Amino acid sequence: MAIATTALSGPMVVGSTVVRAGTLVPVLTAAGLVMGVASRVLRSRRPRLPTTAARRSVAVVLVVAAVLTACVVWFRDLGVSYTVLAPASPGGCRVVVGQVSFLMAGSGTVHELPDGSVLAREVGGFMADDGIRPVDEGNVELTWSGEQGVLRLWGRPGDPVDPGLHELDCRSG
Repeated sequence: MAIATTALSGPMVVGSTVVRAGTLVPVLTAAGLVMGVASRVLRSRRPRLPTTAARRSVAVVLVVAAVLTACVVWFRDLGVSYTVLAPASPGGCRVVVGQVSFLMAGSGTVHELPDGSVLAREVGGFMADDGIRPVDEGNVELTWSGEQGVLRLWGRPGDPVDPGLHELDCRSG
């Protein structure tokens, strides 16, 4: 559940590949089931303490919480496409943009990925008219001045991206 909660805070990036939270959910759920079965098998070989209603209730609450968290992570990741932008800052900081569109509305998040980190932190967001995805359309410009950068996103004529300007500061990461 801790890994799923971490995935709620921003994308994980390994190299230049964004590991989608929606991909991790089934893998982590399967790993949890395997560990649960293994624990049950190992416990069956030694004397058991009686199971109380309180212990059973706590186990049920934890399982329900884990399943709900996994569902939220999986649902939140539906339709999001992540792009690791080039260039990186001189110190290796990179920018990851997540974009999603539904019907006639588009939105996205801007994340900083400090050098050596796999967890990107969200630093901004944007809305896009008519469901456009500015990065996918090439309407993006990233410039750096040391570890401070400016990301500019724009739409088509009549379909703005707001806000279109994002200031980045990788010195604090």
